[in-house]
Amino acid sequence: MEDRHNGDLRRLASENTPEPRRPLSDYIISQADLLKKHIPPTEYLLGTWLPMQSFGMVYAPTGVGKSWFVMSMALAIAQGNERVLGWRLNKQVPVLYVDGEMTLAEIKDRFQKLSPGGMDNVYVLPSEGLFKDGCPLSLDKPEDQEAFEELLRFVGDQGQRPQLIILDNLSSLRNSVNENDNSEMQKFVTWLVSLRSKGYAVLLVHHTGKNGEQRGASILTVPMDYTIRLSEGDSSVLAREGEVKFELMLKKMRARKPRPSSFTVFVGPDSDGIYGLSFDATEFNIEPSYRLLKHLALEGRSTYREMAKAISAAHTSIPNYLDKLIAEEMLKGTRANPTVSVDGINLLSEFWPAQFTATQQEKFVQDDDSPF
Repeated sequence: MEDRHNGDLRRLASENTPEPRRPLSDYIISQADLLKKHIPPTEYLLGTWLPMQSFGMVYAPTGVGKSWFVMSMALAIAQGNERVLGWRLNKQVPVLYVDGEMTLAEIKDRFQKLSPGGMDNVYVLPSEGLFKDGCPLSLDKPEDQEAFEELLRFVGDQGQRPQLIILDNLSSLRNSVNENDNSEMQKFVTWLVSLRSKGYAVLLVHHTGKNGEQRGASILTVPMDYTIRLSEGDSSVLAREGEVKFELMLKKMRARKPRPSSFTVFVGPDSDGIYGLSFDATEFNIEPSYRLLKHLALEGRSTYREMAKAISAAHTSIPNYLDKLIAEEMLKGTRANPTVSVDGINLLSEFWPAQFTATQQEKFVQDDDSPF
């Protein structure tokens, strides 16, 4: 009996002993071998800026509409909309939305407005039941991280592995430590990066501080692939009754930043009363220098006054626009004799895909990877 007991103890000990770490020499590779190695190209979920494997953040002041934004985005991606705010959706995928502070009734009300019929590939982890049971998620804790990964495996076993994970929001889902502590934040960030390495796209929702940027420890954004800031925006752009309006700005971006990188977004009802994302798509939201680039590509150079009239700008601005386009390598040559470069044509194809086609040899961003 004692031998059996000792054997059980040894077996349990062996199961709980972590495997020895492999030496770093197993991971090193020469640059030459790296170039020979077959590595699949980056696969993108949205356009060519939001990778399938990614870690990013949406942040905004309280009350601007960040939860509405990410919930709308979750449903648009899960139901396979051809475009989300103009960016091509490259693949329809399941989504997991993790709430940290709303009541169950509020979550239901919002999702009902966004998708009255309901969707089987959008999973929601509400906080209300966890709070009632005295065990709200605190994703700084290793045991809660382990429980969360077990949840991911469970949903995956149902055939609906969530590709996009939305954590709404950082303050409520990370409630056991000081959010300004970089050392504590580092542990949390390391775990989020590990989720990215396992193939997930993780989108974190956060608040802004008094300076208008993300609140708390600065180390949070270091490994991120992208950050999106929402703000109240231009008060002269009016929202209809029932709409939420905000200015969206793409901030940090590891991939090439789409143009335009900021525009006005609305979340509100369509003619059928179903809520969704929309945006101000007038051409005048496009930077004037790029409207000048379009004019040059279609009409060629003319006088400053003629070019200014064509793009509804002051003629005194035209020299500065030309200099900017030359500096950005959108134009070749000089002010007096500019020609549109390959990069310039590619940029024009982002804004006006019906009129311009990106060249294949230098095509970096999809020819319609723009909200306009």
